[in-house]
Amino acid sequence: MFTPLPTPEEMSAWDAATIRLGLPAMVLMENAAREALDVLRTSCGPLRHRRVILFMGGGNNGGDAAAVARGLNDLGACTLLVHTKPLRAYRGETAAHLRLALRCGVPTLDAASWCRLAAKADAPFAPWHTAMAVARKQKAQTAHDGAQGNPPARLYGTVQDDTAPAAPWRRDSTDDHTQAPLPPVIVDGLLGTGLRGPVRERERALIRAINALRDEGAHVFSLDIPSGVDGLTGRPAPEAVHAHVTVTFEAPKTGLVLPEARCHVGALHVRPIGIPRTVRSTPTRFRLMTDDCTKVMPVPRDDMHKGTAGHVLIIGGSPGLTGAPHLAARAALRGGAGFATIATPGSLATEAKCASPDVMTLPLGVATIWPDTPDEALTSLIRRCSVLVVGPGMGRTPQAAAFASRLLAVRHRPPAIVDADALHALATGGIALDLIAETDIVTPHPGEATLLLGWETADIQRDRPAALAALMSRLHCTVILKGACTLVGSPGLPVTVSPRMASTLAVAGSGDVLAGLAGALVAQGATSPIAACLSVNIHGKAGEMLLEGHPQRGCLASDIADALPRARKELCHA
Repeated sequence: MFTPLPTPEEMSAWDAATIRLGLPAMVLMENAAREALDVLRTSCGPLRHRRVILFMGGGNNGGDAAAVARGLNDLGACTLLVHTKPLRAYRGETAAHLRLALRCGVPTLDAASWCRLAAKADAPFAPWHTAMAVARKQKAQTAHDGAQGNPPARLYGTVQDDTAPAAPWRRDSTDDHTQAPLPPVIVDGLLGTGLRGPVRERERALIRAINALRDEGAHVFSLDIPSGVDGLTGRPAPEAVHAHVTVTFEAPKTGLVLPEARCHVGALHVRPIGIPRTVRSTPTRFRLMTDDCTKVMPVPRDDMHKGTAGHVLIIGGSPGLTGAPHLAARAALRGGAGFATIATPGSLATEAKCASPDVMTLPLGVATIWPDTPDEALTSLIRRCSVLVVGPGMGRTPQAAAFASRLLAVRHRPPAIVDADALHALATGGIALDLIAETDIVTPHPGEATLLLGWETADIQRDRPAALAALMSRLHCTVILKGACTLVGSPGLPVTVSPRMASTLAVAGSGDVLAGLAGALVAQGATSPIAACLSVNIHGKAGEMLLEGHPQRGCLASDIADALPRARKELCHA
């Protein structure tokens, strides 16, 4: 159900702890290169005779690039290692892997020369041809010097602009001439997860060069993280590589799974490099939802009955908004609850039922407005039911806020899913904060979070983890901060990140479905933190599954509710 999602600082701590245990950093870098080569072979096809340009930064990410260059050279690829620092300026494990690459005959070119040659040439791969010409001369000179008994030449130094003419760019050949030519490969090892602040102009120019090569048809492959992407927020700083494939090591970093990074990361592969389990078991600030939910999903039993499946009581509905509580009730039943009842102003009960024989109603009074207090029938049902869902379509009148407040104050009430208009009442003082129990789940979208915190919506979206922390600090319960890659926070637990995004979920009523589903899972025995995570995961999975039939939108909230059983099945058999 969950996998660690370390921040860049936490990943650095994992590396350091592993090295202290006795596994050298040189070995970790070699392991990373081996795993990257495996992904590269899988994602890019044949590598023999393939043109591969590797951009090598000054840190550990550059060391990974040097080690990958050596491996590619051994596989028969036509490699070129473009380095951002003078070769003698590299230090530590990065320098060691660079020396190995040079001794194995990997050609190099300094980044300044690459940029200068690229600016002069019409062909985007002209610097590669120039560097290869130099490499051939150096190789011939090395062989000559060896035959004369002289020390072998080293592939050090800067290539001059006029060393060789630039050949026209063409796609690389394959051994099988019946196949279409394969595009060149660009390996991005410029900047890693340690990036802090804006990218410097020198690296920014290389990022632009890599993206320009992609536009010309090259396959871009990033090591650990696309250069320029912030490892914590996922945002470009302010420019970043657009990779087709990213291989990250040991665990996905926080920023890689956030929506801001999606267009830069491409297909994400996570590969182990030997960090021991004793190190990986260290708690992290964030964790990622996975498809495997079997360990925490409530399991239906053959001998169960509707009473053991739980009773969800939805309190909502107002003139023009009776569909919201109906969608929540429909989702509760599709989510596995045994009963779903809508409590709503009396004259709206028929509308809220929506001619569904599956949904029960409890009319409150005979008007369209909420009564002053819960009556005896409702109070009795509150104490008998498994969970409350408070707020869908309830309206924002003072009477609705006062009724919701008195309802949440009922003694010995069950956990509540507080949603929609109840959140507005909570933000405006209609519901006192101390009525929210630790077992409740609050489900704001960014606009509702803005009301609860007094922040601007842009500030919420700019730092969603900070907004979630502020909401939890104020409410002291489980909070679902909805949106692309929804965040779930519970007191004393890591922030849980959903990897799911689907345009099918961007429709009115989608939140009501999520609230009803969360209620169903609580009713079936899940704790509030687990029910919140499961509901987000199942809801998101349903949205992804509906993309097949609704790729250009047109999905309804009722479609999402009806897809929940299949989504739950898929997650239980992942």
